[in-house]
Amino acid sequence: MIGMRRIRLLLAVACLSSGPWSVNVDPVAAALLYKPLYAWGNNSLGQLGIGSAPSPLTPTHVGTKQWLMIDAGARHSLGIRADGSLWAWGDNSGGELGIGNLASQAYPVKVDTNSWVAISAGDTHSLAIRADGSLWAWGINGGGELGIGNTQNKIAPVQVGTNKWLAVSAGNGHSLGIRADGTLRSWGYNHHGQVGDGTLTHRFTPVQIGPHKWLAVSAGRNHSLGLRADGSLRAWGQNDHGQVGNGSTVDQLKPIQAGLATWNAISAGDRHSLAIRADGSLWAWGENSVGQLGDGTGIERLTPVHIGTGKWRAVSSGASHSIGIRANGTLRSWGYNFDGQLGDGTTNNRLAPVLIDSGNWRSVAAGGSYSLSVKELTISLVPLP
Repeated sequence: MIGMRRIRLLLAVACLSSGPWSVNVDPVAAALLYKPLYAWGNNSLGQLGIGSAPSPLTPTHVGTKQWLMIDAGARHSLGIRADGSLWAWGDNSGGELGIGNLASQAYPVKVDTNSWVAISAGDTHSLAIRADGSLWAWGINGGGELGIGNTQNKIAPVQVGTNKWLAVSAGNGHSLGIRADGTLRSWGYNHHGQVGDGTLTHRFTPVQIGPHKWLAVSAGRNHSLGLRADGSLRAWGQNDHGQVGNGSTVDQLKPIQAGLATWNAISAGDRHSLAIRADGSLWAWGENSVGQLGDGTGIERLTPVHIGTGKWRAVSSGASHSIGIRANGTLRSWGYNFDGQLGDGTTNNRLAPVLIDSGNWRSVAAGGSYSLSVKELTISLVPLP
């Protein structure tokens, strides 16, 4: 027979599980696992998802739902909720929210009823992969960045070819993707070689970049980063600030190796790059005028430099700021802070990573002048008297 204290505990769990907080319940540990979204920085176009509230200088809770994945573009945001549904908010002047109109949204709105597994928010276009592996794109398409064979803008998701995809990344006006077979495809504007096919020709449909297998890609403003299956880091495209990381400032039209280590994670910003090595160490290179590299200086770096001494779990490059999660789950940020995008309660630039919160953070996304992050909360339940 179940005692009254146990019955009351089960009733409390049932109420919380079915209520607006949308939490996962661990019946063995009697705990609630909740993954809320936080946002901070510039909210002029609703990109934080908190309505028309003033731009907050510290992480601010966005709604009550749980999120599996988030991404921040220049002025719009994308997210996948725990049920696999796709949501968008912020600037929609180019149709980058994919909701069938051009009305900007200050709160998250559902894009459609399908199930999604990957997203990427670019400058004014968006990419996403459905659960069936199909690739979809929407928004501005002036350089062919949607990959649909023309330059027509789209205000709702349109399918890109018929192939299956593993990963995508949307840049300023170009796009990168990894197909199910591990090969790399690229398309869109190519005036700095950011497509990586050895030319300066804009591409309106995905073109294959070499025969190699790839694990991850990241599209910056006009440069690109990729991790090959062997863990080596490759970079290409615009290199005026050393963001390619090969020791020069000459644009690169094809992927070239940056550093000789094995890497786990990459992120390309406007004109700077971040990456985490296999040993958990953080490295950065490129423009550093406002401290976006995090090395304590304002000196531009043409090759990867080690940032601090800690181990890192995740990192994200924004326009001119950076965010990272240490191996212990703590949230750090550095670089430009005019709009409070660092989240430290000030508008002071930071030349090195500063602690924002000591909680258990799971993912980060640095946008144009704002930031998003998902935190994991474990709420222990005790039997009611």
